[in-house]
Amino acid sequence: MTKPLGNKENKENKENTNGYKIWLPTIGLAFAAFVFNTSEFLPIGLLPNIAESLHETDSQTGLVITVYAWVVALMSLPLTILTAKLERRKLLIALLIIFAASHLVVLAVNSFVQLMGARICVALTHSIFWSIMTPLAARTAPMGKMATGLAAVSGGSILATILGVPLGTQLGYLAGWRESFFIIGIVALIVLVYIFYFLPECKSDRAGSLKSVPILFRRPGLVQLYVLTAIVILGHFTAYSYISPLLINEGGLTESATVSVLFVFGTAGIVGVVAGAKTAVRFKSATIVLPMIAMTLCLALLTSLCTHCTLLL
Repeated sequence: MTKPLGNKENKENKENTNGYKIWLPTIGLAFAAFVFNTSEFLPIGLLPNIAESLHETDSQTGLVITVYAWVVALMSLPLTILTAKLERRKLLIALLIIFAASHLVVLAVNSFVQLMGARICVALTHSIFWSIMTPLAARTAPMGKMATGLAAVSGGSILATILGVPLGTQLGYLAGWRESFFIIGIVALIVLVYIFYFLPECKSDRAGSLKSVPILFRRPGLVQLYVLTAIVILGHFTAYSYISPLLINEGGLTESATVSVLFVFGTAGIVGVVAGAKTAVRFKSATIVLPMIAMTLCLALLTSLCTHCTLLL
């Protein structure tokens, strides 16, 4: 297990940016981000299979995804405040234990309620995970390489949409959706062991508190940004939750073709991130407004264009 970093040792280690060992904590965080985001989006690709297996409709089963999103949205702030003073390495290990267990038990799930319970447990860990991930990435990155460390963790998240979700979905089609979740649990345990040995202790020396919340809500611009983000993201993922049954039932696509569409979606996400990074500084308003207009048009035309999917693929 890695020892805590003292001030002198921390400085010496961070100055040694040429050694690969200094990047081991960041690599572990990137893998953790990959696993968490793969789990978040995996039910989207496997929704028809899950619904059929549990003898539920697609709309009913889609609540697993919707409730997950709402739990993350509503519980992120209170859970982040409750765990604000906990040492970050121990907290991350605890989250990974709960996360992995919630996936392993899916192998024995035989009802919608049981699956919902497991996914709520995952959502609760997700609520805390991203609140600590960015500060951890910044603090464990080598000296002068903070941006690279943050990019590595973000890359793990993006890679989940490109490779994790399509591969997990394909695995679910071949071996079964329960087995797909089970394997994510196994991978999470491997990441847990990696984190245990290579991530140093990281005290929470800048913890927030409940007293700071009213101060945030006194800033109208920040509140508007929160509300706008919530509306756009929830609207987007409400539609995305049902993309697989829409493509299969309305578009007439095969399961393998649906996996290809998910891959294209993840790739487009990377293009959007890169484009946004290049335009955000010079064109702040346009970078926010134009994607919202494009998303609105795409969602409005989604059903009608879906009937022509077979002509495009």
